[in-house]
Amino acid sequence: MAGAEIDMAVAVHRSPEGEYTVFPPCGLCREFYLTYFPDAQVVVSESEAIRASELLPHAYMRKK
Repeated sequence: MAGAEIDMAVAVHRSPEGEYTVFPPCGLCREFYLTYFPDAQVVVSESEAIRASELLPHAYMRKK
């Protein structure tokens, strides 16, 4: 992905009947977006997209 940029990401499933469903990203995908593309918009439902950095708001925090 050398130098690639992602502005928006979405996971979609198409049923055998031709209907589409939007799925929120799994944990591994959330970590990937947060690490490499924290400012990308990630579609989490049919009507909402948020910044990748908001998917894991407490990521990589040390316990006090």
